[in-house]
Amino acid sequence: MKKSRSLGHCRGRPPEIAVAASVRPLESTADGVLVVDNLGKITTYNQQFAEMWRIPPPVLASGNDEDALNFVLDQLKDPDQFASR
Repeated sequence: MKKSRSLGHCRGRPPEIAVAASVRPLESTADGVLVVDNLGKITTYNQQFAEMWRIPPPVLASGNDEDALNFVLDQLKDPDQFASR
C-alpha cells in the first residue's frame, strides 16, 4: 500500500473540514484508499478499496481496522508474513 499524502493544504482548519476536503479526491482515484488513525480506527475509505478487498459495508462501518484486516487475511498469498509487519 502507498503511504497517504499529507493534509498540509488543510492546516488551520478544524479536523472535520480537513477530512471533508480530502474525501472527494478519494473517490476520484483508481486506487483503493483506507485511512486509519493512530488508534486503529478507520476514519475514511473509498469505494474502490471496499470493492477491491470485498469487505462488507458493516465491517468497514464498524470503524475497527483490526476487523477489516482480519476479514482480508484469507485473501492474501502469505497472511502470516503480512501480519508480522
